[in-house]
Amino acid sequence: MDPDFVTQYGSAVDALVADVANYDADSSFFPVSRYKSWYDGHSWASGLFSQGNGKNQESSSEAINCYYASYLWSLVRGDLVMNVFSRLLLATEIRATKMYYHTGPSSSIYDETFAKNYMVGNLGGIDVNSRTWFGSEAYYVHGIQMIPITAITEDLFDRDYVEGEYENVISHIYETIDMHWKGFFVCDHAIIDYGEAWKQARSLESGQLDEGLSLSQIYYWIATRSSDSEPDIEVPVTKDGVDYSQSCFLNSGCKHLNLNGDCCPTPYGDYLGCCARDTAVPPDQSKEVSESEKSCDSNPSCALLKLEGDCCPTPGGVFLGCCSR
Repeated sequence: MDPDFVTQYGSAVDALVADVANYDADSSFFPVSRYKSWYDGHSWASGLFSQGNGKNQESSSEAINCYYASYLWSLVRGDLVMNVFSRLLLATEIRATKMYYHTGPSSSIYDETFAKNYMVGNLGGIDVNSRTWFGSEAYYVHGIQMIPITAITEDLFDRDYVEGEYENVISHIYETIDMHWKGFFVCDHAIIDYGEAWKQARSLESGQLDEGLSLSQIYYWIATRSSDSEPDIEVPVTKDGVDYSQSCFLNSGCKHLNLNGDCCPTPYGDYLGCCARDTAVPPDQSKEVSESEKSCDSNPSCALLKLEGDCCPTPGGVFLGCCSR
């Protein structure tokens, strides 16, 4: 933490934290734990005005991250009382969320419909539903209970729950999920299969993700998950400064084309013309190549691409994917 930030803005952050996680019953500015219901165990997002279903809370994960932030700030301030109180707020919020929001076959609080959905959308004082304020899509319901992805997410979503949630709900709708939300479900998938999640992440459009989630953050989350077995994750292959990776994003020959997925080879086993190929890896390129065979014109696939000069190999010793083999 930048000490200058604490000096300049610390009092303002103190006020923000006290507004939601004040522990001082004698405070003349803030009530104790403004949003927390100690009877229910979770917080309420509303309650300042009348609603038909009483108080309600939609995003349980946002409440959890609120108290997680309070805990982190207590470490900065070195405030032991705030630390203990924040941990109490956080622990009870997570416990109540798993009880009242995370459903599934093992949950008996609501009827069978909620068990099949694996998630509650909005919880009210006298009702509960499987939709959100902004829509009824299943990925809205699951996504709003997941955001944002932080270190505390791994305590909120345990492996057993995600296995049922992903297999029975998310896997069936993944391809229809809007890119704005899709990154969150890649992170969700990583909890149970970070190898497959890594592959999914490579198809994400960075600029279309939610403003609170970056592609770098997704890769970091995936790479820090645990697994019972080693995943099939491609490690970048470089030699003499040239990257020969399968990924379009990584391969030195294709990365400037802004292509997504795998290029070298593609999932169908074809190498795109842009691919940088390692000449030390023998397919049939290990034999001597005559000067005339090196030219792009003498290789039909390269000629179709209207490439000029030498392609097979290039002056840098790289065989392009269009080279006759």
